[in-house]
Amino acid sequence: MNNNSEEKSILKPGENNHLNRRGFISTSAILGAGLLSGINSLGNSVQTYNSERNRKTESNLELQQQLNNYTMIQFFALIPRKKGVSSQEFHDHWRHPHGTMGRNIPTLRSYVQSHQIHTDLLGADQARFEGIAESTFDTIQDAMTFGEEPYYKKHIQPDEPNFVDGPGLEWLNTEEEVIVPRATAKENSYADSLWLNLDLPVSIKLLQFIRSDGNPDWAGSDDIELGHRIGALRHVRNFPVKAIHGDKPPYLGVRQLWWPTLTAFNAGIQKDTEAFNKLKSKAGNSVTLLAQAERLLR
Repeated sequence: MNNNSEEKSILKPGENNHLNRRGFISTSAILGAGLLSGINSLGNSVQTYNSERNRKTESNLELQQQLNNYTMIQFFALIPRKKGVSSQEFHDHWRHPHGTMGRNIPTLRSYVQSHQIHTDLLGADQARFEGIAESTFDTIQDAMTFGEEPYYKKHIQPDEPNFVDGPGLEWLNTEEEVIVPRATAKENSYADSLWLNLDLPVSIKLLQFIRSDGNPDWAGSDDIELGHRIGALRHVRNFPVKAIHGDKPPYLGVRQLWWPTLTAFNAGIQKDTEAFNKLKSKAGNSVTLLAQAERLLR
């Protein structure tokens, strides 16, 4: 550093400052000129790259915004029973070994098996699906890549043909809207106010899947009132994830209502059959079933 400083100090004004007193070109001058040229070249390359990147991603901005907005995805699989498998065999096999293995899928945050049970309050279509598998994922990416998850492909997928009618399987990824999280002591009994579906392994659910040609206004402002009138302690509406299903989802949405027991469900419906029929019919074309929800993973 000292030698370079000395050489620079004896250069006379007007001389080529790129030369030292021995007539050699200063290394710092070469580096300076080269660095400036390199910076300019790099700047142009970065600008070109950014322009190209922006062009490629511009068409995906809407999708990316949708991805950013989703924090928890609830997945429904509507499961038909395989021909030749009895109803009892289906439910037993689904619980174990299938459910026992399924609860260990790494990306699952919750796993519920809703086993269809018959009720005279619903028509023949209630038995179209033997059960509904319900899972939640932390991110939309986890939901979208679920079928490629290594554990699922190794243990779960090979077991499905043992009891599931694969071609009849339907599914839906949704975001949920909780309109009644739980009962309150003001409107229900003390015991009902303590009840929460997450605290117990078994509950009774009414699930309604509104088909694509069902009533687009199925989610109404009177839903909370109608749910209260039939004694439901929890009420949730689910809507399709557009980033996955686009503008033509297989279902317009899902309605979920909970009761602690089957007796509580029957008592609630008998108390106000009119409210039950109104809530059920407002969906239009739909699949509605009663189920015993069994929580395998919270």
